[in-house]
Amino acid sequence: MRLARTVGVVLVIVVLFWSCSGSDECTCVRSTTTTTEKSVSPTTKVAQVALPTTASSASLNNGLGAARSQTAAAALGSEIIVPGGLDADLSSTATIWSFDPTTGKSSEFGELPNAVHDAAVAALDGAVFVFGGAKGNTVYGEVSKITPDGKVATVGRLPEPRTGATAVRSSDGRAIYIFGGFSGKDPMNDVLKTTDGSNFETVAELNAPARNAAVAIVGETAWVVGGEWEQAPLTAVQRVELATGTVTGVANLGTPLNRAVAFSLGGAVFVAGGRSGDSRTATIMRINPIDNTFTDVGKLPKALSDAAVAVIGDTAYVVGGATPTASAAVVAVTAA
Repeated sequence: MRLARTVGVVLVIVVLFWSCSGSDECTCVRSTTTTTEKSVSPTTKVAQVALPTTASSASLNNGLGAARSQTAAAALGSEIIVPGGLDADLSSTATIWSFDPTTGKSSEFGELPNAVHDAAVAALDGAVFVFGGAKGNTVYGEVSKITPDGKVATVGRLPEPRTGATAVRSSDGRAIYIFGGFSGKDPMNDVLKTTDGSNFETVAELNAPARNAAVAIVGETAWVVGGEWEQAPLTAVQRVELATGTVTGVANLGTPLNRAVAFSLGGAVFVAGGRSGDSRTATIMRINPIDNTFTDVGKLPKALSDAAVAVIGDTAYVVGGATPTASAAVVAVTAA
């Protein structure tokens, strides 16, 4: 494993102290400063398009069938699949939940081979893939594939076990990218690409390892916000050009942020929730990929961290999370 190079531009350093205990929960403490908007000169020319400038959120009447935090999610057709995570007792779980945001129906969809939290999750070719995760101090490397009929199969292994990674499907829907994570011993700064959940190639190395970072992709550019390295939250916003592997430190958010969720709506990147210092935040922040500006544009109904997110159509659904107790709420976020 290669550790990160020193970042030339001030990164979003979120100072974080992390530990895993027998309760399966990972805890973190951060220092914090404040900012509303920062900007730097763009590093890549992007076509001028009209981007959304505001975000609104609303809790759905129905939520997930059980409270979950430190989990991830992916859209499978019209449903959201939520595998594993921590339950209300802070224990890792193997249950896979499905949630239909149109009907509000939630049901148990299957079981993972292992009870895990902090796994990376993304959908590809009509299936949901679950990468790694942890239970207590055990970090897994297995890759599970969940099909629409609820069947679960182990289809591969990561090059190294990892937890706290973030998986995002490419904009063209042909691949999944996995960003950073933690091996159980070391933070990880590699970006992996897979088209089948079984074979992996390293396509980039982050300037700063990103564990529990918020990641979204627009076109062939990934935005990696926050994360943790050597028990210190990074103030790092990193821009990854997926076609070339070029990684650029973009700007200093000012306020450390970790365990948030990120998603793309209307060509803009939004980052919602997370932890700043000792507290959680309800802020929804917009990243403009054209001029690299960061602006607070909305609020979640409640401050939360460690949630999952999945996008269906023009709506992002933020699922569960810690408020600080585990939540079953589902929040719809739209942009305009």
